[in-house]
Amino acid sequence: MSLKYLAAYALISLNNSAPTKDDVSKVVSASGVKVDSAELDYVFEALKGKSVDTLIAEGQKKMTAAAPPPLVLLLPPPTPPPASLPPPPRRRPPLPLLLMTTMT
Repeated sequence: MSLKYLAAYALISLNNSAPTKDDVSKVVSASGVKVDSAELDYVFEALKGKSVDTLIAEGQKKMTAAAPPPLVLLLPPPTPPPASLPPPPRRRPPLPLLLMTTMT
């Protein structure tokens, strides 16, 4: 099934609750695409008796069922910090400061 016919159908349904094959073919051909009547017939057969709102609701259910879990669930739990950290090593002051303190 080609999405171009579904998109044209949804676009027309904004103004007309029951788009016809002629309406859809006019929109598709106006965009510069050749209309395949067999595909158009197949789309209308699949959409028979369904509103665009119903199609969107069904699609949303399918998308949420296929969506991956939230990223938070994929991350490992954080590791707690160690109970006690060793003190940082004591650094010696730079040489000029060392000389200045010993000379006074």
